[in-house]
Amino acid sequence: MHCLVHLTDDVKLFGPLDGISCIPFENYLKQLKKAVHSSNLPFQQVISRLSEVNRHGVSSASNTVNSKPSCSRKHDAGPVPDGYEMCIQFESVSMDHFTVNLSDRDNCVIVGDSCVGLVRNILFFKSEIYLVMCLFQMSTICLCIR
Repeated sequence: MHCLVHLTDDVKLFGPLDGISCIPFENYLKQLKKAVHSSNLPFQQVISRLSEVNRHGVSSASNTVNSKPSCSRKHDAGPVPDGYEMCIQFESVSMDHFTVNLSDRDNCVIVGDSCVGLVRNILFFKSEIYLVMCLFQMSTICLCIR
């Protein structure tokens, strides 16, 4: 709670919060963790994977490339908008560099410049993939901290 007292000072000093976010570093940490396949010599494993990427431009752990979105884990319990009743519902959709699914960990997306969406369902309908989302408009607010 105490760090919120300093939040306005950090914004004045370093700029907007999205410019000083740790999320890109946390995402990269996920890549580093995927490079470790056993508990034996983890640092050396990470260095080996990074060397492979620098040398060949592609990681041996990710030698498949998805040119199209790929849906997985069918279900039939999600919200479906009117007119889409005949669709197939999925829990997850994967692209080349990211996956969106219905779990609270991976269901948040940025739409445009000023909206955040929570994915509530993934639909396959007439050869197209649709995301059913709750959208939230981002706006500037002023907080008074006493």
